[in-house]
Amino acid sequence: MSSKLGSVRALLLGTIALGAASLSDRAMAQQAVTLTLWQQASTPAHETVLKQQLETCSAQQPNVKVALQSVGLDVMYPRLATSLRDRRPPNVIITVESVVAFLHDKKSLVAVDDVIDGHGRADFIPAFLQAVSAEGKTWAVPDWALHHAVWYRKDLLAQAGIQSTPKTWAELEAMAAKLTIDKDGDGKPDQFGFAVPWGAKFFAAQQSLFDALYAEGITVVDPKTGNYSFAGRKADAVQALDYMMKMHKAYSPPASIDWTLLEIRTALMNGQIAAGAEWGGVVKFVEQQRPELLDQLSVFPFPAHDGPAKASLGGGFYMMIGTAPEAEVAASKKLVACLMQPSEVARRANSRAIFALPAINSAYDSEAFKSDPINVRFAKEIETIRRDVINRWYRYGLEAGLNPVSSIMESTSVINESMQKVALGRQTSAQAIDELDQFMKSSLDRR
Repeated sequence: MSSKLGSVRALLLGTIALGAASLSDRAMAQQAVTLTLWQQASTPAHETVLKQQLETCSAQQPNVKVALQSVGLDVMYPRLATSLRDRRPPNVIITVESVVAFLHDKKSLVAVDDVIDGHGRADFIPAFLQAVSAEGKTWAVPDWALHHAVWYRKDLLAQAGIQSTPKTWAELEAMAAKLTIDKDGDGKPDQFGFAVPWGAKFFAAQQSLFDALYAEGITVVDPKTGNYSFAGRKADAVQALDYMMKMHKAYSPPASIDWTLLEIRTALMNGQIAAGAEWGGVVKFVEQQRPELLDQLSVFPFPAHDGPAKASLGGGFYMMIGTAPEAEVAASKKLVACLMQPSEVARRANSRAIFALPAINSAYDSEAFKSDPINVRFAKEIETIRRDVINRWYRYGLEAGLNPVSSIMESTSVINESMQKVALGRQTSAQAIDELDQFMKSSLDRR
């Protein structure tokens, strides 16, 4: 009898325990979760769009709140270092790929292949997935795409009788020579053909260099093997730098030795230069300052020495998920998946101060993208960028996937200062390329 009572008692206790566990699971599911989301500082318009989207997506998870913070790139790395020291990286970070490389190297990211596959991997521009891949996994979700290409003034080319855009370095130089003009007869050019900025701030100098390097297929690491490859192309790199220095000295304003991207945009708008390579920010800049000039802007890829570029300088913004307790990771993935709806990706890209493009193909077909007045106006340029630029881009050491050398290169001014010394005649191109080689080798050795 006592045996039967014991069995009944055990059964009752087990039932109570299961019931308690079930209640505990439900309580955990209803437990409030606060996610921290950092986004690289942007315009008020972009932040407004993102806040609206976060409210919509948060409503799908009633127990989840999102704390949004805008963080400038100039303070991104120190703030991330502090968060890693405290073992609490942000739950979601929206910023450039070099930060993905930095956090991946610190083992502070969660792989997001399930989010990408849930959305549809084929929808993403492959180059953007490649840049954030390592160990057979993908560590960030591409959001929107940047492009580095030559923006130019159609009216100034037409006035000079130039009917087609250049396809080689020789043609680019000939175009620049024809567009460098002394208009007031004082013996000095008032209009310059092609701006080559060597400013040490905001990566302008290394971007000028890598335009030429990537066009020639010169990379930091081999895109297929991931092995350091720059040393084997140093002679070609010297020729590329010599070419850019020649273009700077002969056809670029003398002040461009200190220029950043803002000066290029202003000079294009004012007609001081006829062309210059940049990220497309000139489109939104002119829209705000002199919208009547928008129809005079167009773009072409920076060419290689003997024909079309082998690759281009590029980049984009990504959404990554930091290591955290399981409930926070799950909520973060659901949030990011919601933000990747094609129309919302398009809206975020449209609201940027730069001429950004979506990193997923379906966003181009969305009404939000197709109806945007700027996108309608620049449909031909968008086709050129998609066909010839953003489908084959690299960025400083990410040619074969994630590599912390990219964040080292972007968080220091070593390359920019070396390029400036060449422009000022303080060292030769060969010396600068040797210096660059040693810097990149040492950066890789510090991994």
